[in-house]
Amino acid sequence: MRPLREALPAGRGIAVAFSGGGDSTALLHALATEAPAAPLRALHVHHGLQPEADAWADHCRRIAADLGVPCEVLTVDARPRGRESPEEAARRARYAALTAALHPGEVLTTGHHADDQAETVLLQLLRGAGARGLAGMPAVRPLGAGWLARPLLEATAAELREHVVAAGLPWVEDPSNAAPDPERNFLRHEILPRLIQRRPGTLGAMGRSARLVASAAEAEAERAEADRRALETSAGGLAVADLLRLPRERAGAALHRAATARGLPVPDANRTDRILTEVAAARADADPRVVWPGAQARRHRGALFLLPPLPEPPPERPWQPGEPLDLPAGRLTAERTMGEGVAASALTGTITVGPPVPGERLPGPGGRQRISELLRAAGIAPWWRSHWPVIRVGGEAVALAGIAVAPTSAAAPGETGWHLAFRPRVIPGGV
Repeated sequence: MRPLREALPAGRGIAVAFSGGGDSTALLHALATEAPAAPLRALHVHHGLQPEADAWADHCRRIAADLGVPCEVLTVDARPRGRESPEEAARRARYAALTAALHPGEVLTTGHHADDQAETVLLQLLRGAGARGLAGMPAVRPLGAGWLARPLLEATAAELREHVVAAGLPWVEDPSNAAPDPERNFLRHEILPRLIQRRPGTLGAMGRSARLVASAAEAEAERAEADRRALETSAGGLAVADLLRLPRERAGAALHRAATARGLPVPDANRTDRILTEVAAARADADPRVVWPGAQARRHRGALFLLPPLPEPPPERPWQPGEPLDLPAGRLTAERTMGEGVAASALTGTITVGPPVPGERLPGPGGRQRISELLRAAGIAPWWRSHWPVIRVGGEAVALAGIAVAPTSAAAPGETGWHLAFRPRVIPGGV
């Protein structure tokens, strides 16, 4: 195999995700026998899923010791959560453990090879993936405090097996790799061998295609990021008018970049289309929304906002003005003033704070006004309106925090009053 260390990002050390299988054994041996440019160690994840798990961990310690490489065994709880399959649970637990074990700047290397890359590309093709999926597994990407690198993507499984045989190194076999399910193993054992038999250059060709698509996807990502930055408003939304002027695919890509920048899940193709149609292109006075697991899209004052799920409005509760009140959506405070805010004399008896009630009104100079209209006129974002604190005395609304006070409850000149304020909690991409 060609020298591997030169293909890795400059880091403060190299770790090998060492399962004890043939691929990771070839990787560990190749790195251990090259000139040491950086410290090297092996990380073995003990899933506890197979009866042989303890024996595999001991095997990995022995092989690493023979190669002069320190080996750390990471024990994980790989039991499925929710609807996870056993394979998904094992992968989640494995990567969480490896990520947590990385030192700052360290490069975690894995034994993924050309056959794995071909399987990934085929799976993504069958799922109708876009450029990002069809690019397969990236050779290098950030991971936790360091990097994840796959230096063997141009080597075939057969070449790696020849390498460990020539080195006289034993390896372990995971029985799950031979199972006809899931889909990846079906492609591995049933489809790829027939393709390779028909076209011996299949793995190399698919690897080249993946690299070309990755290059195109990177250019597309750079353009999407430039679009996102150009569209972003000072309040953290995306300017709707400019977003809708973009070609549909570019608008969707900018939307996805915005979601990623806010740490939110990316909407699928159907929801992306709905966001651009139902939310971005909605009437200016509408309050549309599209929700997907872990996020939602809303519109406010000509901008599109991508937000995390928000808490439910809390029930009404007693309150004393001198005490700050922490609510799920923010904090309510009251400062003593003179001749401003709610008259202290009006806040006697049973004082409560709660969210607006549909159709609720507050007395005003021109008659009783709908609280929903007061919130809209004050420019409060739609997602905060159902949370905005209404102060009630004896069950009657006397103030809308920081926005309006009923004239009969307002402090007169020279009279002690309370200035009420509500500060919504900061959310990524919200106002």
